Amino acid sequence: MKKIANYLTDYIRQRGIITDEEYPIYSYGFQSGMELSICLGICFLIASILDSFYEGIILIIVFFCIRSYAGGVHFKKYTPCLFCSCTVYSSLLMLNRLVTLNSNMSLFLSGVCSLVIIICSVIQKNGSNSKEQCYYIKKLFERLVLIGFISIIFFICGFSIMLSMISYSLSAISVSAILQYNKIIYNKL
Repeated sequence: MKKIANYLTDYIRQRGIITDEEYPIYSYGFQSGMELSICLGICFLIASILDSFYEGIILIIVFFCIRSYAGGVHFKKYTPCLFCSCTVYSSLLMLNRLVTLNSNMSLFLSGVCSLVIIICSVIQKNGSNSKEQCYYIKKLFERLVLIGFISIIFFICGFSIMLSMISYSLSAISVSAILQYNKIIYNKL
């Protein structure tokens, strides 16, 4: 992946589109873009195979909206991250198919998980730059409120499968946040 990213970056640098100082930024951007595209492609393929395309879209949206601000477990290398992401993705889709939560339970679970995500995020960001911490917490809170609003719309419209998918997504993010919190605590000991 890195070789292809460097090749693409070399190409645009030779054309005079970017400077040498911008090289690392573009190389990282190309690499991240390719990795994300592969992950999304695999996820959409899995969702199609499981006949859960719309649920898969909901799962991806919730993950992208929340995970970037909530923190959680991260791998140092791309391959384990891709494998884990696709495993969690397909597991959540299958779980939602096998055990679709009723709307009341979904709303309750989503609320509890949102609280856990906020608490873990505040604890994980403790000690970082106060302005930066406030920014991340504010963005996380805004996105959780938006997802809560969408959940209420799904509740009113009777889309229990989609509502259940949101609650399972938030549950997975909560588990990841708790695991990361435990890792931080363990490393301090």
